[in-house]
Amino acid sequence: MKNKKADPERGKQFVRQWTVLRQLEALKYGITAEELGSELGYSKRTIYRDLQVLKDAGFPLENEKIEGRIKWRLGMGYKTFNVPLTYTELMALCFSKNLLAALDGTLLKTGVDSAMEKITNSLPEETADFVFETEQTLVPKINPCRNYKGSVDVMDNLLNAARRKNKCRITYRAEGHKRPDDKFHPYALTYHNGQMYCVGFSELRNAVRTFSLHHIKKVNELGEKFAMEKGRDGADFNVNEYLDESFGIWHEGTVEDVALRFSKEYAGWIQERAWHPTQKFRNLPNGELEMTMHVSGMNDIIRWLLPMGDNARVLKPKKLADEIVGISKNIVKSYER
Repeated sequence: MKNKKADPERGKQFVRQWTVLRQLEALKYGITAEELGSELGYSKRTIYRDLQVLKDAGFPLENEKIEGRIKWRLGMGYKTFNVPLTYTELMALCFSKNLLAALDGTLLKTGVDSAMEKITNSLPEETADFVFETEQTLVPKINPCRNYKGSVDVMDNLLNAARRKNKCRITYRAEGHKRPDDKFHPYALTYHNGQMYCVGFSELRNAVRTFSLHHIKKVNELGEKFAMEKGRDGADFNVNEYLDESFGIWHEGTVEDVALRFSKEYAGWIQERAWHPTQKFRNLPNGELEMTMHVSGMNDIIRWLLPMGDNARVLKPKKLADEIVGISKNIVKSYER
């Protein structure tokens, strides 16, 4: 693909043309330019221009006059490259691979890059250029993240052990504290806020734990199989449910009812976001907002609330409110020295 620099105005056109393409993919029997313009909010002239751009890019557009109206559709060849994907699915994959930028150098990222290169190399040059340029207009903002180039072997060994359900011995070092090696049952790797973690059962702690991949220095796969622990309901432990219960990444083994109150200045910002699967909101007459959750991870909640200052208040549990009060007092003391 040609290494082109994205133009902001051209980017808007690509997004619009991608939307046109999605509409055409969804309509087997075609649609008129007038209907496309009406549905998408553009003039017929703009739609005709976009259809011509897509045709020039190599997309197999066809038109047919039916009852005096010209209908446009994608021809039968629109899935003819070597993978059963539509063009918008392909462009969505191109965008998604950028989300893995934090894993640059790892097997996961290099594998995705290699797969995408094979797919795009099978496209006509004009179509590949169109997909590439569209990718440049859909750019995710990646948070500061760890560099995992030095953890390739650790990640690979954990993934293999988890897939084979083999126990492994891990050497874990965090913040200068030396811990004994742990016999560990790796369940799954997960990604959160720029970092990779491994969830599994720690024989040293006799409990399910989440370990930061960055601090795992060595993994030796053992020849012993493990079985998943039982959850609170007696069924096999479910990693997705475990992660969903956590407010951030850390799970403390129990879930609690948390109630918070936010100022009217923060109410809209809080309410328009998904913070936790169990969140519920109640708007108060004075414009403030109450939020409740059934959640684990009090330390992550504290880190979330502190930057909001007096715009956020803990209603329950009391121990969470007391901890924030203590931290706030220490902050004040540090400024009074």
